[in-house]
Amino acid sequence: MPVARKFKLLVPVIGLIVLGAAYGVFSAGYYGPGGNPSIQGMFWPDPNQLYPFVTVDDTGAKFGLDRLKGKWSVLFFGYTHCPDICPLTLTVMNQVYTKLKSEGLAGNVQMLFVTIDPQRDTTKRLADFVHQFNPAFKGLGGSRSQIHSLAGQLGV
Repeated sequence: MPVARKFKLLVPVIGLIVLGAAYGVFSAGYYGPGGNPSIQGMFWPDPNQLYPFVTVDDTGAKFGLDRLKGKWSVLFFGYTHCPDICPLTLTVMNQVYTKLKSEGLAGNVQMLFVTIDPQRDTTKRLADFVHQFNPAFKGLGGSRSQIHSLAGQLGV
């Protein structure tokens, strides 16, 4: 290949590399860390009122509004046959719970897995599933109407 032709190919490639490097340097300065990271989330100053509901926990006991009062409750809706999202989310919930526990803050927190497949997710199946992630976690099930009585209020 003649030198002139190689030069014609090399100049645009070098130009693209320089442009890419310049963009990277600019982006690092523009988007780079500027102190402590901000926490993203939502704040509901006027929370929705929950009305009485009844579900069944993974021991077969009734679980209703009275068991939510006075505690921080983290609820996740899923099903035990879920191949990936549910196990991944419960793993993250376990990490959060473990961190809270290590800092002495888990005493007032309950992690709840609510099934959206009550036909297949029996109390035993729920217990086996959630306790794989953490024995302190609770699974909630019951009939379709019982699940809907909670899920519907939360927009699930």
